[in-house]
Amino acid sequence: MEKWNKVINSRVVHMFRNMAFDLWGLDIHFYSKSNDCINSAFHIRNTLCSLIHSNRESAVECISYQSRIFKDLNGTPKTLACCFYENLKFIAVPIIVRGNHLGSMVCSGIQLPITDDQRERSISRITRYGFSATQIMERYKKARISDSSIEEDVLRPMKEVAKDITSFCEKLIDQEDITRNQSLITNNGSSGKYKSIIGTSKPMKKILNKLDLIEDSESPVLVLGETGTGKELIAIAIHYNSIRKDKAFVIQNCSAFSDTILSSELFGHEKGSFTGAVNEKKGIFEIADGGTLFLDEIGDLSYDVQGKLLRVLENGTFFRVGGTLERGVDVRIITATNKDLSAMVEAGTFRRDLLFRINTLQINLPPLRERRDDIESLFLSFLTHYRRKKNIGEKKLNPDLTKILKEHDWKGNIRELKNVVESLVAMSSKSETIEPEHLPLPFREVNYKEPSSNGHNDEGKKLQEVVRATDEEMVRSALEKKKWNKTRAARELGISRASLDRRIEKYNLSKKMT
Repeated sequence: MEKWNKVINSRVVHMFRNMAFDLWGLDIHFYSKSNDCINSAFHIRNTLCSLIHSNRESAVECISYQSRIFKDLNGTPKTLACCFYENLKFIAVPIIVRGNHLGSMVCSGIQLPITDDQRERSISRITRYGFSATQIMERYKKARISDSSIEEDVLRPMKEVAKDITSFCEKLIDQEDITRNQSLITNNGSSGKYKSIIGTSKPMKKILNKLDLIEDSESPVLVLGETGTGKELIAIAIHYNSIRKDKAFVIQNCSAFSDTILSSELFGHEKGSFTGAVNEKKGIFEIADGGTLFLDEIGDLSYDVQGKLLRVLENGTFFRVGGTLERGVDVRIITATNKDLSAMVEAGTFRRDLLFRINTLQINLPPLRERRDDIESLFLSFLTHYRRKKNIGEKKLNPDLTKILKEHDWKGNIRELKNVVESLVAMSSKSETIEPEHLPLPFREVNYKEPSSNGHNDEGKKLQEVVRATDEEMVRSALEKKKWNKTRAARELGISRASLDRRIEKYNLSKKMT
């Protein structure tokens, strides 16, 4: 809603709203992706619409009718023109920001010529809201009657304004990303230059010392480490302690899209370059120009896209998908992967020349099991975060809990620890103390004894029920947090996409639950 407020109060929207009324006597409104009218409280100047909206009952019916039409589109963003209420026509143009349908801009109140009988029937229907026939007729007489060309006349500037709104929203998103990432650096609660990085173990001290050494460098950095070790935080720390810290920091996961879509995300595309490319689009290289681009899961790039990336790194130039204009950018590259790129080079699945380019500086993040001295401080930091988020007071910790955490193998590393802490806070909500019994399944398998064979296994059954509920809640929470993007939810949980699909089926989860 905050983004919409900035959009509807932007200069370009105010100018177009005034132009639409001065030229055609029409009003401009915005509807969200969920079909809600964003600015229904704005002053309506169209002569007939203003009368209808002066009565609460008729105004609600008008807005509801229009919302139902949008709902019938089933969320499919497309340009739409149709009659909707008492012979008044509207035109809707979608607002699409980086492939996401944000909502629609609507120009309403178009009155095409109607017969006397049609007008009489409309007047009769509107009078049921308490208006007199004389009042309504006066508004009809004042209304500007449009001809059949109005749709084309209105649609052209609407599409241009929609492009401006899209650019405006992209800038807002970039600023939000900068603010979010800066907050990770400054508000974590730890001291020192790299506030987002928690850890005083020997391996982490070596990492921090290396970050100091590369602080003034502009060279590419390759961050290696297992899944969940915090490679993104390292990239954020590098950017916000560099000379580019006031410029854009853009993150792209290379495993999230097909080749065509990923090329479009990286380099942008021209209108009509492939199915679904209804408008031209800037790629993240253009968005990150002057700043830093973090490419996560670089080992998942196809050989073809690797070649395109190499061209940018060598020449600073690229072509949009379907484009012929060579474009130049100044971007610092940070990449990350949990794969052995050298082995991939020998296997012929990763370009040797690309590896040379991205591996100028290298940082190897240790897994959590190799920095066990940091487990307790990480645990307490996450615990404080989730307690504040859920408005929960201080909790006691069973001493056995800390021992179990330190002895756990942590195959999912810091991401797994963070998810476990979130689960602990949820499962211990009615307890003053966080107990080992609040831990999820992997800990039970390692740290709890199986029920005895004497038939008294009620405790084991009860624990299984708790474990199942905990696992289901973690999956549910990750899906809702990532707005049902399964790839990102799986990353959040530290599991594979296939494993997530099995859990969704097992717990009978669906998007409707949200």
